Amino acid sequence: MSLRKLSLELFLIVAIQAVQVRAQTPDPQTQDQKIQELERKVEELDQRVRVEDRRQEIKEEDAAAAAKTATTASAGNNGVTIRSNDDNFLLKIGLDIQADHDPD
Repeated sequence: MSLRKLSLELFLIVAIQAVQVRAQTPDPQTQDQKIQELERKVEELDQRVRVEDRRQEIKEEDAAAAAKTATTASAGNNGVTIRSNDDNFLLKIGLDIQADHDPD
């Protein structure tokens, strides 16, 4: 085994044992502070989620309002048709061409 690998293993063993010792004797005040900090973070995240939900609701309401007033346009064999969403207005544009060829 190389010296580098052996020293790395030794370091990891010591580090793991130090973490285990620290985990076994938690400071109650530190625990309470951590809990309060986590609760504060949860509140902040909850607030962000509520704000994003409301923004999404506003977007959906705006899209619904725009759909009520939107017009539709279509083009086909009969020409171009523009129609209001409530069908109160309709504009049809068509064209008939007639030609006469006289080869005198």
